[in-house]
Amino acid sequence: MKKIRIVFNANGGDKIGSVRIPMEGIKSKFELFEEFEVVRNDFDNYKNFDVAILHADDEEVLVARSQNPNILIGLVKPHHERVVHAPLQRFNLKSFLYQTRFFIGDKNSKFIKKRNNQIKCSDFVIADSMHLQNLYESDGCEAIYLKLIEDFKGKTTPLKLKKSKMLIFGYHGNYRHFLESKNYIFPALCELSKTYNVTLKVVSNLSDFKPENSDKFKIEYIDYTFPGVFESLNDVDIGLVPNQIDYKYKFYEILFSRMGCLFWKTDKYHDLVFRFKESSNAGRAFVFSQLGIPFIACPVPEVVSVFGDVLEEFLPFNKVTWKHCILKLAANEDKRIELSNKLIEKNKTSIDLLIEANKLRRFILNKIESNY
Repeated sequence: MKKIRIVFNANGGDKIGSVRIPMEGIKSKFELFEEFEVVRNDFDNYKNFDVAILHADDEEVLVARSQNPNILIGLVKPHHERVVHAPLQRFNLKSFLYQTRFFIGDKNSKFIKKRNNQIKCSDFVIADSMHLQNLYESDGCEAIYLKLIEDFKGKTTPLKLKKSKMLIFGYHGNYRHFLESKNYIFPALCELSKTYNVTLKVVSNLSDFKPENSDKFKIEYIDYTFPGVFESLNDVDIGLVPNQIDYKYKFYEILFSRMGCLFWKTDKYHDLVFRFKESSNAGRAFVFSQLGIPFIACPVPEVVSVFGDVLEEFLPFNKVTWKHCILKLAANEDKRIELSNKLIEKNKTSIDLLIEANKLRRFILNKIESNY
């Protein structure tokens, strides 16, 4: 049987998870499938391939289509997010450029137009959440949802009772997201530090920020590497996966939360306002799950759909419940061990990159059999 020739192309480095997971992780699984002949980063010979998996940030889809009009193209993570600054928010040239976008809607944005043109030139989109799959499909694009799971080759061991007054919390990911979540995390850690020796591990790209410290508990900063992130977090007791974006000023929180009836069709004082990135996924949660480490996470759609049956008690919506969940899980070591065992079982059935690669494999084979 003639093999299907597939190329995985991305200009971005493997340090970026959205590049590494599909272009190296999923590619390595495709090398196990007998139907495919797999190549990485051949940008000059699209005419020799049947399928191309491309990263949306590279604008490579137009090149591939021009070289080979019949090639089946899958586009990874073509998010529509663009940076927009409010007028007079900052006073530097870069911000002023972003401020001009405040007056330009998505329909007139050059970035959005270019991204939509890329999507139209592809045959399908690889979305990293079910919400995004539905969003692309609503625009008439064929899409497949794949969990972006790291190709973890280590051994997962369940947590064991240690009866210690030491507690290690862990966060990994973009440092900006960490700063946005301080008001959700720090109050509980400060309170715990009265009775525990608390350490917070922050694994991020250290060159991107100036570290902040706390006088209440220890913060250990570790430069992000892969697969080093697994070793860095291996001794964590509780993982922290915040995604909620906080208000810039306390006044805004009072205005929009307590006076919401002025802005929304509601007269309820306690209605919840929950803001997060459209592209939010469970990527940071997957790492803790693969290590068998219980975690607390904002209830963004993919986290709820994947982990809701295990972590239903620990998906807080606001600062009050975030603090409560951290204190509750910190005080209950038996619960942490129970959650660790449940996560390890879930890893066996659904948190596995080979499962996601097989989804894509079947999708591509069906497309080829039906002549796209």
